[in-house]
Amino acid sequence: MSIHEVTQGQFRQVLHRNPSHFTSVPGMDTSKFPVDDTTWFDAIEFCNALSQLEGLSPCYELANPRRVDDGAIVSADVTWFDNGAGYRLPTEAEWEYACRARTTTPFHFGSQSNGKEANVNGNHPYGTTIKGLNLGRTTMVGSYEKNAFGLYDMHGNVLEWCWDWYGAGYYAQSPGQDPKGPISGSHHVVRGGSWYYYCTGSRSADRHRELDDVAWCDFYQTGFRVVCVSAPRT
Repeated sequence: MSIHEVTQGQFRQVLHRNPSHFTSVPGMDTSKFPVDDTTWFDAIEFCNALSQLEGLSPCYELANPRRVDDGAIVSADVTWFDNGAGYRLPTEAEWEYACRARTTTPFHFGSQSNGKEANVNGNHPYGTTIKGLNLGRTTMVGSYEKNAFGLYDMHGNVLEWCWDWYGAGYYAQSPGQDPKGPISGSHHVVRGGSWYYYCTGSRSADRHRELDDVAWCDFYQTGFRVVCVSAPRT
């Protein structure tokens, strides 16, 4: 799994555009900010394009894409190839395992959050009454402490798309090992909260859902990170 959320610079390098809202912050290099305002289809297309750039077999078939003026895909037929060796989105189960990094507390950094440990709305803290920072925007990836697995920004900054369709009661009856989500649905899963979310919404266990083309109405919050199937393990 990528240690950072995909950045604006990486997204532009791979797909030659940048849908983000936060492209200009005085004194800061926003190419190192997470890409925001992405659709789920944008994330899928990025995975395939990055796989092809690195000579890896794609994990997805993306058929019949419908685009709007800036190139964003707002509908398509997507199939996951289990034998793909390239890049893909994490499943929701993979995402939560990676976020927790073997912790059982509400956050990988403990039981309290007020905007000091992650880029969230610290005006609404969790586990404490002390209010903290509220940047009101995204910020450079890796600006906060990494978790025990070496992953940054698993709480806050941008919501992260997962592969799964959202199912409220899915895990009560899902496979016990490596569940991949329901076979259909109306929304896809996003996890981790964002710069806009209250601290409670960025907890490791907190689940969210968005429409696949939500980039058009969701306050510039949706980004993602990727998993590489063929990456060497250390």
